[in-house]
Amino acid sequence: MDNEKEEEDEDEEKEKGRRGDEVVVGRWGEEDLLRGRKFDVIILDYLIGSIDGFEPYTQDMIFGRLGVHLAEGGRMYVVGMEPIPDQPTTGRSTQESGEDDNNHTQLVIKAQGLVCEMRRLRDACILLAGHRCYREFPLSWIHRQISSSTSSLHISNTKSFSILHSPSSFTKQLNVARSKLEYMDSEVMREGMRIKINELENMFNETLKKMNAKNVPLSFDYIVQITKDSCHNT
Repeated sequence: MDNEKEEEDEDEEKEKGRRGDEVVVGRWGEEDLLRGRKFDVIILDYLIGSIDGFEPYTQDMIFGRLGVHLAEGGRMYVVGMEPIPDQPTTGRSTQESGEDDNNHTQLVIKAQGLVCEMRRLRDACILLAGHRCYREFPLSWIHRQISSSTSSLHISNTKSFSILHSPSSFTKQLNVARSKLEYMDSEVMREGMRIKINELENMFNETLKKMNAKNVPLSFDYIVQITKDSCHNT
């Protein structure tokens, strides 16, 4: 009975959250949001990429906006995604490569090309539905923003993780496109996009089967650790 009571207390505590926890709802464009508050750790979890969907054209202001809330000696972690490129990134095989290697490379290039096309199709459906797309920013942009800033923020570490596009992740992105079809005002457009989405999904799955692979790499996620000088007065 004691164990059951302890589990019930733990579940109740999880539902309530830790003492002092709070959820603050607002927009970063609001000057009074979190005014005077300081935090030892700030995590920007794919925030940069999502800004264009809610506060467009303000990405360059976000580090200054959040930097004032980072305590001296604190850390900020920026989690983001390198934008999917317009074209495949895998180079051609060398002349010394065998025929099998060349065939595999061509299949990888084809699969990567389908990922690029998926991104364009997904975004086209979002725009045709009258909605805004997210806009990912490259790692180099993050570095430029911090290095060119006059604030006390400095990059202390960066790590990247290759993105492996599988049939399930590919379909997940296409499902975003599918969810936008109902907002299009033309049945011809909806049906045309529906056909294209299904066609692209089948092509990607068939290409991976020919590769005898579970996924194909293209682009990467990154984490940037940013620190704030303890000697800077804000």
